[in-house]
Amino acid sequence: MEPALLIILMKISGLVGSVFTAYKLFQEVFLNKKPRLRDEYKFAKDFLNDIAAVEQRHPYLIEKGYAAISGKESLTAKEIIYLLSQPWPSLSLRQYAAARRYVMFDEDKNRIDYVGKNIDKNKRKCSKIINLIWYYSFFTLALLPLFFASDLFNKPLILIFSSTFTTLAFLYLIEYNKIKKGEQLVERQQLLGK
Repeated sequence: MEPALLIILMKISGLVGSVFTAYKLFQEVFLNKKPRLRDEYKFAKDFLNDIAAVEQRHPYLIEKGYAAISGKESLTAKEIIYLLSQPWPSLSLRQYAAARRYVMFDEDKNRIDYVGKNIDKNKRKCSKIINLIWYYSFFTLALLPLFFASDLFNKPLILIFSSTFTTLAFLYLIEYNKIKKGEQLVERQQLLGK
């Protein structure tokens, strides 16, 4: 067998092995969610039973239980208890954690309110519009080289330029979504009369 053919066969077998490994990893992480969801359910059930069973539950345990479920340690025990009392606790916890810059839990009123300049609806609307304008501007800048460059893969500078502006565009889109999630959380709370 010729050395060139042997090298080609080795490269092909390496490629097939890599593709197979990537597929199995993808399948294990993304497609095989049932066991992970069962474990999360059992832990959440035990965690909620512990909260309900103990009259004087220690805030540390509540915060650590939430951190174990969500992987985040950003909420206080009072915030967690309040959000768990909402009709959609999982959604409320995710939205509140994402929108912390725009909303906060008011312990005196026992509800979630807007923070600082976000109290004014017009300022929130203006912030959302500005974030969308920046998003569309940066995304357009990221796409411009794709329309005007003839051979992108030979021009790493164009790829760096595009990826930088794509990243900036998505950062503004994420910020827009945070404002939106905060608004949804407060509106849902107001509809329920809390």
